[in-house]
Amino acid sequence: ARALNRIIFDSKKIRLVEELQIDANGDLKKVLFQPTRYLEGFWTNEVGSRDLKADSRTIFHGHDLFLRDDAVAPLEHTDCANFLGVSTLLIGNGSLLPLVRQSARSAQSASLAAPSGSGSVDLEDIKPGDTTLGQVICRGAEREMREEMGLSDEVRIKSQMIGFTRTMSRGGKPEFFCVSWLESRNEK
Repeated sequence: ARALNRIIFDSKKIRLVEELQIDANGDLKKVLFQPTRYLEGFWTNEVGSRDLKADSRTIFHGHDLFLRDDAVAPLEHTDCANFLGVSTLLIGNGSLLPLVRQSARSAQSASLAAPSGSGSVDLEDIKPGDTTLGQVICRGAEREMREEMGLSDEVRIKSQMIGFTRTMSRGGKPEFFCVSWLESRNEK
């Protein structure tokens, strides 16, 4: 699909079934995923900040997809695909923080500076034996960073999930944040 001369790939993504919850011990409760597709998010989350007008009157409010009583609805009560976004910054040994410039044809943040890796979690980022949300999120962030920085699979990366938000300009889409560093040969 093309939008404003930008390239969009309809790949298989994952979404959270419900909002993240913390138990009485302060631990993250079990997280459930569902498959979704990029274009489902494009036609729901990406219109969440737009209104549709006809004959100078608004006939559709995009925020109705994810807001309830002027509050962000829990993920299980929105009409959006809510596939998981990820971003990571590569922390190097020196004082430089490598960023990437998005392609002019990128569907998101075209021509802008971006974190070392940013994008969304693919269905294939879930592997047998994964036991934590952080494993899936970090794998997605590392894959995006490899793609955007041209790093081969031989380059060893370690990552830590450090944050979560819901992005209002993208229909309340869930976004996770990581920091990553290159693993030294002694850390293997």
